Amino acid sequence: MMLWQYQWHRTPPDRPLLVLLWCCIAGWVSLSVSEVQGLRRYTQDDMLRLRERVRHMFQHAYDGYLRHGAPYDELRPLSCDGIDT
Repeated sequence: MMLWQYQWHRTPPDRPLLVLLWCCIAGWVSLSVSEVQGLRRYTQDDMLRLRERVRHMFQHAYDGYLRHGAPYDELRPLSCDGIDT
């Protein structure tokens, strides 16, 4: 009988210990890497820069709507025409 075939269906005596160790390590990692560490702190300059960037993107989208689809409810970007919904 080969060594790897010997009692392959039985649980080795050290497997519960390994499972417990793995669970402890996984729990420790999940607690140490919390969601709070993923948050970024923004300075006042960052906030102003991002606000202007959003304002610029909105103005670009609104100008495109006024230019290509103003009397309609929606603008179809591929055909550059409007449609009422």
